[in-house]
Amino acid sequence: MKKILARAAASKIVWAAAVLLLLYTLGGFLLAPYLLERNLPRYVEDHLGQPASVGDIRVNPYLFILEMSDFKLDGAGDNALLKFERLTVDFELWSSIFRGAWTFADIRTKGFDLRLEIDREGHINVAELLKRLQGPERTDQPPPSIILEHVAVSDSSISFSDFSDATLASTTFAPINLELTGFRTFPDDRKGNYTLALSLPGGASLAWKGDITLSPLTSNGEFSIKGIEVATIWQFLQDELRMAKPQGELALAGRYGFSYGQGHAAFGLSGIQAEVSDLVIALPARSTPLLSLRSIRVSDAQFVLDDRELVVSRLRLSDGKLSASRAGDGTLDWQRLVVTAPRSDEGADAADVTDVAEEAKQPWRVRVENAGMENVALAYADHALSPARVCGAGAVNSQRQLDGTAGAGLARVAAEALQLT
Repeated sequence: MKKILARAAASKIVWAAAVLLLLYTLGGFLLAPYLLERNLPRYVEDHLGQPASVGDIRVNPYLFILEMSDFKLDGAGDNALLKFERLTVDFELWSSIFRGAWTFADIRTKGFDLRLEIDREGHINVAELLKRLQGPERTDQPPPSIILEHVAVSDSSISFSDFSDATLASTTFAPINLELTGFRTFPDDRKGNYTLALSLPGGASLAWKGDITLSPLTSNGEFSIKGIEVATIWQFLQDELRMAKPQGELALAGRYGFSYGQGHAAFGLSGIQAEVSDLVIALPARSTPLLSLRSIRVSDAQFVLDDRELVVSRLRLSDGKLSASRAGDGTLDWQRLVVTAPRSDEGADAADVTDVAEEAKQPWRVRVENAGMENVALAYADHALSPARVCGAGAVNSQRQLDGTAGAGLARVAAEALQLT
């Protein structure tokens, strides 16, 4: 009798386990995707204030893998603020328990597209979204610990449009392929390390590695940018710079430091190494460029946001031509590159005057300690004189220790080469 009862009890346990396993399987493979497809758009709209839609969702309850397709936020088709074709998230449950941190072995997305816009009032379209994502500041609870072992973004794009200026500026970075490894964040003073590699169209690339802590928020590391077209930057400054579409390619590398606490952000760069290659700058409708150089190189520069100052240890111009001319009214052609807005103090209120005064107290400064030219031809024409004076120098090789702004320093080097001082 005891054996029969034991067998019956064991059979009940087996059947109960089988039923629970069946319910878990059906719930994971069928019910969870159904509930997510129905409720995720509503949840996103309630918390982010943006309409959302999603296509197919699949869940593997045994491997803790979620797959999502055709997600769109705020719009449809090309008008969506954010969308992606496919997202795969591999969550590590047991590692999360043992490590005491939310651990993801792999996150992959394909066809991730982000549309950034600045409206005519100067507001960026993701500002409200970021504010909602951040949520109310909580001082009683530390932020969660997160470990991302591997993140991959493929065949993606970021479009950026600026409607705040009179001339519309728009560009699209595509295709973007990004890989992030070893990203860790911790709520205490432990540092999490990360490595980021990003490939951009046209052979451009971004590499970034460093560490990060969340309390307080700090990050330090190294970065490297290669292959950025100067024309891509220029098109967002068309209303401030009166020049033809420039040529050239930018490479930049250095170390950075960032911290945020008590409502104040501190940011600085050090050991900056930068080079603009094959640069050509010209005024519109002018065949002769003002500047045509194979290389402009900056070495060991430093930048501190609070000081509003960029200090360049060495500046080198090499292999090319630099020209300037002064018109009959005494205006230098280089001055015409910068568009100056007319100033009017009429109707300015006290707040405007205060802002201008405060801004005047902390002007941006660029200081060059050593400037030089290597194999640079110089040409200068002065039409304010009678008769007009034209002079030039070929293949100038000069360098000088300086203590002043970049423009003043190079002007002194050029003036010495042309024997104008």
